Parts: sequence; structure tokens; C-alpha cells
Amino acid sequence: MKNEIKRILDLVEQGKITTADGTRLIKAINERVNDEHNIYSGEKPHWLKVVVHSKSGRKHENVNIKIPLFIMKAALKIGGKFTFAIPEHARHKMNEHGINISEIMESNELIKLVDNVSSHGKYTLVDIDDEDETVKITLE
Repeated sequence: MKNEIKRILDLVEQGKITTADGTRLIKAINERVNDEHNIYSGEKPHWLKVVVHSKSGRKHENVNIKIPLFIMKAALKIGGKFTFAIPEHARHKMNEHGINISEIMESNELIKLVDNVSSHGKYTLVDIDDEDETVKITLE
């Protein structure tokens, strides 16, 4: 980006393009860079957040995990070895809804999916609300 802007400024200085054209080109470059990182929410996500909230009021059933995306992607690259961090009851609840988190985390396709989804800004991946608890997985 810096090289592109320098080239535009050089062209303006040499008189090959007008100041108005240079301004328009630099503005287009800045908008392209912003669009690449901030399509929906205005900022690129940096965290994977998993929240499980029990409606029974039993605090020991609540889960609140916040993992930096770069660490999560590194963990996925080494085979999804971090599924142990997800409590058994949360895994069971996800399985009830057809989500096998161990299988998903072992797939290289998940890294591609995370990269693709996170390029669009903050995103809710899972949002389950049933009679016992809520489960929410987001990129923030």
C-alpha cells in the first residue's frame, strides 16, 4: 500500500496526473484496504469465544472460553489437540445438536473456513438456545 501511494504522489509531482486524480486513487486504495479487513462489523476479529450458559442456575455448568484466533488456528494445524478444553457437558450438548466438535477441529477445512469467515468481520458461528442452556460461539 505504501508503495502504491508513493507512486501516486510521484505521478502528481511529475504532473502526469492531477491532484484530484491522485486524491481519488489514494482514497480508493484506503477503501480497498479497509474493505479487506472490515467488511461487516468495522473490525477484523481476533478471538474465538465459546460461551455456554446453564439456565438451571448451576454456576459449575457455565463455560466462558476466549481464545486468540492465531492460537486457535495453530492448534487446529497440529490436529485439533485442544478439544480437551471443552467441558464434557458442552461437547455432549453440541452432539445433541449434531455438532461433533472433535471431528470438526481435526479437519484442515476448518482453518480455511475460519480464515474466510473472519475476513468478513465479527461473526456468530453457533447460537443455540434451548430449555436447559444457551451455547454461543463467535469470532470477535
